[in-house]
Amino acid sequence: MPPNEALQGELDFGRDDPAGYRRWQAEQQDWLVRLRREMGLPIGRNVRVRLRDFDREFYGRLSLVELPLEQRHARHQRLRIGSFEFTAAEIESCIRED
Repeated sequence: MPPNEALQGELDFGRDDPAGYRRWQAEQQDWLVRLRREMGLPIGRNVRVRLRDFDREFYGRLSLVELPLEQRHARHQRLRIGSFEFTAAEIESCIRED
């Protein structure tokens, strides 16, 4: 077995089930809706964010760092504006700009 082959996992949507990928996409969308509701954050929108312990605001499109989404507590999900990453727990204020 080549060295890299042992490191690469397999993403199996069910070889006998062509709808597997569509189900996975639907699950990801459902989780994203849950995150938006649970965090009260406009993910995918332009925002102005102030973080604790920072003396400046960050402007831009609020997005998730990791896809596929992991089923973890929303406060620990990594977020991004531009190249700057943070968690919801670090947000002091978030204002939608669009």
